[in-house]
This record gives sequence, C-alpha cells and structure tokens, in this order.
Amino acid sequence: MNSKPKIKKKGIGQLLFKAVIVLVLLVLLIIALFDIFSVAVLSLGYYFNWSSSMPIGLYEVSAPTDLKRGDTVVVCLPQAVGSEGLRRGYLNPGHCPGKYSPIIKELIATPGDSVTLTPQTIVVNGQGYIAPLQKTDTEGRPLESIPRELNSQTVDYWLYGKGNPTDSWDSRYWGGVGRSSIIKKAAPVLTY
Repeated sequence: MNSKPKIKKKGIGQLLFKAVIVLVLLVLLIIALFDIFSVAVLSLGYYFNWSSSMPIGLYEVSAPTDLKRGDTVVVCLPQAVGSEGLRRGYLNPGHCPGKYSPIIKELIATPGDSVTLTPQTIVVNGQGYIAPLQKTDTEGRPLESIPRELNSQTVDYWLYGKGNPTDSWDSRYWGGVGRSSIIKKAAPVLTY
C-alpha cells in the first residue's frame, strides 16, 4: 500500500493575515533601525532624516554656531513639546532629555525678528511662509496651537518644516525654541 503524507491546506485568509503581521513587524524593525542609525550617525557628524517635513536623506552636522535665518538645524524640543510629540507618535523614542528623538527643521526667525501668525502663514520680517493651521492631525485628534495674529519681536528661534509646509508639526503649533534646544546645524549631503 502506498501512503502519501497528508498536506494540510491553509486558508488564504490565514496566509494573508500572517503576511500582514510579518510586513508590520518588518516596518517596525526598519523604523527602529532608522532611529538607531540616526543616533549613531549623529555622533559621527551626520544626521539621517526620514521625516517628510524636510528633504529626506543624509545631512552633515556641525556645531550650531553663527545661527541665521535659512539654516537647517537639528533640535531637541523643550520637554513639554517633545513629550507631547512622543505621546502622539510625531516623534520616536530617542536620546533628547525627554527620551524622544531630535527633529530637523529650517530656522526662519531668530531673536529680534518680527513674527506674525495668520491662519495660513508665518510672517517673519515681512516674508511669508506657507503654514496653514490644521485643526486636527492625521488621526483626527485636535491640534493645539499658539494664538493667531501674534505679532511680536521674538526672543526665540522659530522652526519650519519646508519639505511639507502644509502638514509639518513646527513652530506654528508651539512657538519658538530657546538657543539651548538647537544641538546641531545641518547641511544636506544626499537628499531628495
């Protein structure tokens, strides 16, 4: 008698479910590796950005001296802001004082500049930056922001996500940051 091993057929649904689980785990692993890679590279004089709020890619970093409008900077946000970003999933866990990752943004205002906020723009010394105020984030959660029509001479540094100015989580929501929050200046090496 010829006996063949019995092959158990799995349903397509089970296979699809397992494939989705494996894909999700791979994505989480890649995100963790990018974060670890970013910290390691920062200590070697480079920063890898993978957020759409600035051009994605590799930046060379240096000491944050002689800061001026237009510079790209790496920032550890103030703890209250960074902790909220971590809680909402805007930031990854990292090595800033509140245990969240640093961000990279364009510096658009420095102490002494005039900053005016409208519902659609941040105006610095008369130059407008597209910055529409979103009422909710992509998850539908309400977004807090500083009052519109604020017109003052700033004592802080204002940050802007020029890679995705419509949806960037930047100074339009939490205002400027102090000089001590800026940990590096950055220059693009290989970005897109």
